[in-house]
Amino acid sequence: MIKNYFKIAFRGFWRHKVFTLINIIGLSIGISAALVIYLIVNYDFTFDKYHKDSDRIYRVVSNFSFQGTPSYTSGVCGPLAGAIKSQATGVELTAPVYTLSPDVFIAGNKNIPTRFKAQDRVVLTDQQYFKIFNYIWLAGSSTHALDEPNQVVLTSERAKLYFPSLTYNQMIGKIVTYDTLKTTVSGIVQTVTQNTDLSFHDFISFSSTIANKGLGDDLQLTEWESTNSAFEVFIKLSPNVSSANVEKQLNVILKKSIPPTPDAKGSTRGFGLQPLADVHFNDNTIWITGNCRFPFAVGLYKFY
Repeated sequence: MIKNYFKIAFRGFWRHKVFTLINIIGLSIGISAALVIYLIVNYDFTFDKYHKDSDRIYRVVSNFSFQGTPSYTSGVCGPLAGAIKSQATGVELTAPVYTLSPDVFIAGNKNIPTRFKAQDRVVLTDQQYFKIFNYIWLAGSSTHALDEPNQVVLTSERAKLYFPSLTYNQMIGKIVTYDTLKTTVSGIVQTVTQNTDLSFHDFISFSSTIANKGLGDDLQLTEWESTNSAFEVFIKLSPNVSSANVEKQLNVILKKSIPPTPDAKGSTRGFGLQPLADVHFNDNTIWITGNCRFPFAVGLYKFY
């Protein structure tokens, strides 16, 4: 019986060749389109999903309004990370992340250093970054590698670029200079192979800002009124803590640090919490060109 059905169907296809061809082409296009859409969606939805408790990880963002026009940036002010650690409750971990673009110098033969010009994805951060985000450690201490000033943790890919002839353990203690900041390699982590928007490869200890006055001044760690797009803060909430509650605390801290003034009438500023899962998708972000001071910040923004 089934064999007869196939024969009848084949005769019908043969009798109407043009329509059969059109149907086959249409079906092929439909299947191909569905496959492409699936691959794109699956790719996008896998970003940073591999981190433990990723649903508790947030990026603090700055929200501005100037005469009713809203603006946003992922950058924050310098004192925020320290204030969260000391004043906010319900936050398990806090990590400042300040992005640099320095020239990198590695000691070479005959005292002539090898220079890597204007390297991106170089950040200042602290050990809590590696407690919030999951990395595989290949050398160095996974708990204390960034405790001291002028230390740096490298990804395996970057480490092999800087020291191609050394093993990971032999790289510990080697010197890497960022512009004029001389650091010592204290750890090597495996380069992330999963999809991620956090593709940093050089992690300099945040406490270097204390030992290096010029660097500390650049970060404006006491300036609540300055916001820098290069300065981000990531937090991990304690279990069963509401993000709305923590967000409210951050805005109370901001209001206490910058009391409202008459000249800021019609302008508002606040902090929000952006879920890690939203970082890859949300393009409703306006980046600040350098440092800016509220309430004049909006005029210095540009869309990307």
